[in-house]
Amino acid sequence: MLEERVIAMVDDDEVDILLVRRALKTLGLNHQVTAVGDGVELLGSLGLRGNDHAAELEPDLIVLDMNMPRMSGCEALAELKQSGRTSQIPVIVFTTSDDPEERRRALELGAEDFITKPLQFEGFLGVVEELHKDYLAGG
Repeated sequence: MLEERVIAMVDDDEVDILLVRRALKTLGLNHQVTAVGDGVELLGSLGLRGNDHAAELEPDLIVLDMNMPRMSGCEALAELKQSGRTSQIPVIVFTTSDDPEERRRALELGAEDFITKPLQFEGFLGVVEELHKDYLAGG
């Protein structure tokens, strides 16, 4: 039995979150996906923002969209990597963008990878399988 890991999926598109959950189920992986609507909500749930600074979420992996309301993925990524509390959590940018400049910026800020969202479910299966192998299977 594989150990269940926690994935924080930061995305304002509920369909993409459902597709990742479906891909995990199809692959027989029991990782928990915690949906977070945007960067501000993520930073609050990690205890980096707000009055009490208590972490409600302790993910093993953060999957971060770039284009979200209130705070861009780059802004959230910069804060994540500057905090001692969250700097070691792997962050994968998972976005509709294929802009080379945006990719360069995300990697420069500390993202482990920059993946353009696939158009078909089979593509989601491949991405989720690779994320499992690269970031979740070993711990």
